[in-house]
Parts: sequence; structure tokens; C-alpha cells
Amino acid sequence: MAFNWNNFDPTADEYKDKGFEVIPAGWYPMAISKANVLEEALVTCKNEEKTAMISGPATTLKATVDIIDGQYKGRKIFMDVRLEYPNKKAEGFGKRMFAKLSLALGLRHPKNEGEFLMKPFLGKLKVVPESEQYPAKNDISDIAPINSKPIDKPAPVTVSFPKSDDATATESGEKKYWER
Repeated sequence: MAFNWNNFDPTADEYKDKGFEVIPAGWYPMAISKANVLEEALVTCKNEEKTAMISGPATTLKATVDIIDGQYKGRKIFMDVRLEYPNKKAEGFGKRMFAKLSLALGLRHPKNEGEFLMKPFLGKLKVVPESEQYPAKNDISDIAPINSKPIDKPAPVTVSFPKSDDATATESGEKKYWER
């Protein structure tokens, strides 16, 4: 069946952008369903200090990540991991994320992007608030093995020290040794 150009109405309700709900921040079981490495001979970006534009080659792992369980099962997150980039700060972040992903999937020395497909891991989503240019969205901010139990914040630690002679001296009204 051929597409009927005469009957297409781009203003019809069925084509209106219905938007999507941003997924709450937290850890979710995920798997990469599609991945490819994009190599560009020349990209332009801001330098580390964001004061000037710089150019150079770039290599990026572009991945479609699916949430594989729970209330948001089937939702997709798009992840770009910079493996080579003119901005070395951005490249460093990308390489750290790539290392976390590789280790979470048990890939000590990955050979190609196909090795990352359909292997479960835990991904930590953050919510990027909307701006003047873009709606709110989710980004993957951390990665852990699927069987781990990552924590968002360390448990509070209470430390108590025995009273010293200086504390006793203060309580009794005496001056501390450095005040004498």
C-alpha cells in the first residue's frame, strides 16, 4: 500500500505531540537495546572553562537504553557516552561512565558495541529540569551491576569522642591550655 499524500493532515489530533512523563530519579533495571559508535572527524564544542570554542575528532557510543522491569518498563532513555572529545573534561566523564558500564556488564575488554546489547544493569536516573530551549528529561548519572544494591546517600555516621582533659577543664571553668 502506497502512502496517500492527499489524505495526510499534519494538524490531525493523532499527530500532535502528547509529550511524556519524566521518570522520577532513582535506580532502575535497564538494558541497552541499540548501540552504535559514531566517529566524527571534526566537532566543535566549548573548552573546559567554557570561554572559547575548540575543535577536534570525536568518538561517541550512542545507546538506546530500555527500562526492563517495574512501573516504567519499556520506557527508553537515550545515552551518549563520549569516548574521544575535544573537551577533555567531558571526555573524562564519558570514559568513567563507559568503564562503569563495562564493569557492570562483566566486560573487562569489550571489542565492539554489540557486546553491550541486552545485558541487564542498574542505571541511576536523574531529572534534568526544563529550560527555555528544552523540556525536562532524564539522564543516566550512574551505573551498577544488576545484582548490586547501590545506595543514593551514605548512612549517617555518629562519632563520639571520650572527654579530654581540655573539655573537663572548660566544664569546670578552668582555662584551656592554649588560653593560659
